[in-house]
Amino acid sequence: MKTIKSSILIIIILTLSCAPSKAMLLKKYNHSNEIISDTANISEFLNRKEIKHDSVWVLEKGQMDSILQIVYQFNYNDFTYNKFINKNIIYYRKEFGGYYLDNKKYVIVNMVLPDWVGIINKFTIVYDGGCSVVNLNIDYNNKTIIKIQCNGGA
Repeated sequence: MKTIKSSILIIIILTLSCAPSKAMLLKKYNHSNEIISDTANISEFLNRKEIKHDSVWVLEKGQMDSILQIVYQFNYNDFTYNKFINKNIIYYRKEFGGYYLDNKKYVIVNMVLPDWVGIINKFTIVYDGGCSVVNLNIDYNNKTIIKIQCNGGA
């Protein structure tokens, strides 16, 4: 009996030690994040999402990295679809665009699971997809997520 318990314990330890860490997964999937530099596309995307804006701006890499920290550290547990988002947060391709409203700086992050990814340097447009496509609106100066929205269903 002791041998069986010991064997089970060894199997569990080996299984857990072989699982990739979050840091390893982040390193693997962060390469797919993209700053959208096409300002006309940023504006078009904001209009499609009915997000009011006065003008748009293009993030720099350092700004994207600071926004990524907010995205990964945010507590999605208060959001309706938290389990799905938490499970997939590292797998989403994240597309970034900046906008101004009333002299305040904001960032829209379009998070898209790989099955839906579209054209390079353009926001991926999906008309359904549920939480396979998630939009985050972030107050850039306060470094807070002000809105989370999953796409609708077909």
